[in-house]
Amino acid sequence: MRKSIGVVLVLFQVSAHAGNLHVAQGGVGLACTDVDPCGSVQLAVDQAVEGDVVAIAPGVYRENILVQTAGITLLGESANNTIIQTKGGREGAVGNAGNPLDAIVEVQAANISLINLTLMHPRGNAVKREAAVFAWKGAPGLHIKNCIIERQRNR
Repeated sequence: MRKSIGVVLVLFQVSAHAGNLHVAQGGVGLACTDVDPCGSVQLAVDQAVEGDVVAIAPGVYRENILVQTAGITLLGESANNTIIQTKGGREGAVGNAGNPLDAIVEVQAANISLINLTLMHPRGNAVKREAAVFAWKGAPGLHIKNCIIERQRNR
């Protein structure tokens, strides 16, 4: 069953030097350019600087994303066809009180925007505490717009 997150007005300023990094399913680029996209959202996020947009093409990306750079945007083409599906949690990730964490997107930086994405925990048994988005205390200004949170796990 799909549940939608309400629409949130997203206001942010993109600096003059801001750029776009591109991700496409099957991409093999390391620079994450429009003509040579990378195949990993995390690779693009790791290269992003404040003001950058990580443009994610349609597809299913099986990974857990850690965002540590402030002021970046993860932008899917549409929530219906740009899906980030957990691969089971980031190695060593723990949430509050030291519990093992399976966050699809873990935010450790300020002013992050997630737009037009489906964040999915697929069928199967949960083995860790699950979150679609886990934002740490030092990560204010999280904006989520036109995203679908889908949890198919057994309870």
